[in-house]
Amino acid sequence: AACALTPPLKIKFEYDDEQSAREAVRTLSKQPQTIVVLLAFVNDLPGIFNEADALGLLSGSHAWIGSRSFSPASVNALVDAGRISNTTRDKLEGMLQAGHAPNTESFGLFKQSFARLSPKECEAMDPQLGGMEPSTFADPPENTAYAFDATATVALALREQREGNLTSANLSTAELLRRVSFEGASGAVSFGGEGHGAGDRNVASLSSELRSWRQEDGAGELDYVPLPLEAGANPCFATLSPEAAAGMVWLGGGSTPPRDAILVAEEEERRRRDEAQALVWKLCVGVGVPGLLLLACGVALLFYSFLLQSRRKQLLWRHSRLPLRFSHTAPGGKYHLFLSH
Repeated sequence: AACALTPPLKIKFEYDDEQSAREAVRTLSKQPQTIVVLLAFVNDLPGIFNEADALGLLSGSHAWIGSRSFSPASVNALVDAGRISNTTRDKLEGMLQAGHAPNTESFGLFKQSFARLSPKECEAMDPQLGGMEPSTFADPPENTAYAFDATATVALALREQREGNLTSANLSTAELLRRVSFEGASGAVSFGGEGHGAGDRNVASLSSELRSWRQEDGAGELDYVPLPLEAGANPCFATLSPEAAAGMVWLGGGSTPPRDAILVAEEEERRRRDEAQALVWKLCVGVGVPGLLLLACGVALLFYSFLLQSRRKQLLWRHSRLPLRFSHTAPGGKYHLFLSH
């Protein structure tokens, strides 16, 4: 509502219930909307993608945008387990995922510090961490930054509760969490204020990112290509760079996004209305103008006929010189004749 967008149609299904997921997809297939935002978990994907493939919803007619609760690796694992076919996986190339990514500068510093760790240091902190491979610290995934910041947030809130003043000690842990703020591995960490969404993380310091699913070497397992989004003056919208937009791959292998069915229907309605108006105009010009001309000719002929009739009577009277005859007599049998020059 804040972005003045049309409220989306919501189709719900039960978590980890394949039949419920399939029924939701069947309902989706009957709707005019062609942009699908999928909020699901890994266990929901077989029912959703298998049914969508069977109904032809993965062939380029729809654009699919998923949440970050699953990944291309999740689909690869489901294919290995026999729950999604290779054919269906091939059709998922071009699927999109939108979300936030760690701040580039903050995450870069975190990766440098993380790479300096060693298995011995971890084992010294906790013997249960012994036996780790050095490669574990080479290139941490971005989820590591979020895990680090989440742990730091809880630790700082508990420290404030234990060492803070009397006011802090009387606050709940949840309330203390909302008061925490620091520069973390993923960016500046702070949380929302009052009202709806209180406690949500402020995302101003995070990067916006679009992920495009691609097949490795054009076939086989899926991976993703990160596509940075550029924020504009309006917080409701972000754009891709021209270079990134030029290299986009959409579901079904297309280079252009599928057209929204609602917009297509509106354009078709406008086209039909314009054609109807054009037909009415042609009828007015093609029938109305000749009709007016015929009417004018008819009036002219009647007037001309009246003139001819009057002229004929004058000619007959002048030729015969007969006295005037009246077909009706006035009351009393008298006539009044008025002559004038």
